[in-house]
Amino acid sequence: MNMALKDYFLEVKTKNNHGRTKKKRMAMEGFDALNPDHAIRFERQNDQFVAYDDFLQSYLRYAPQSLTEQLENRFDRITLVNKGKTERLTIDSNLRFHNIATDQSRHMGDIVIIELKRDGLKPSPILPKLLELRIHPHGFSKYCIGSALTNDDLRRNRIKPRLHSIERFLMK
Repeated sequence: MNMALKDYFLEVKTKNNHGRTKKKRMAMEGFDALNPDHAIRFERQNDQFVAYDDFLQSYLRYAPQSLTEQLENRFDRITLVNKGKTERLTIDSNLRFHNIATDQSRHMGDIVIIELKRDGLKPSPILPKLLELRIHPHGFSKYCIGSALTNDDLRRNRIKPRLHSIERFLMK
């Protein structure tokens, strides 16, 4: 097993009218996360960019050319899947954010994000354990939190309670 496996994706997330998030993604071949091209534009300059552009044209609700890079987020992830493949637990640690527009960076210290995705029809063996450890569900968007922590000009009222709890944890 390759412990240093790095996968990079171009991803489009949309919410439907029931509040459910749908994700479409494609692998980004040859992407260098240590030296990202912040001047990337959705131009059909080679076969790979044609594929990226076609992907975005298919799933975005607006022109890809209207997008600009704003935030980099990096993290280490462990994924656990039960034998029946009815639930998946991801554990994200070492969260780092870099805002391209403001050039501010933020490291999230010892904060870990645990996400449990499961088939709601099957009992979960891990959910009672998480609750027993007082790990309760909270909404958390890496993009929203990272943007708020690295851009002082953004309005934060909707996520202010979450930001306060993060700041309290980081001060420990």
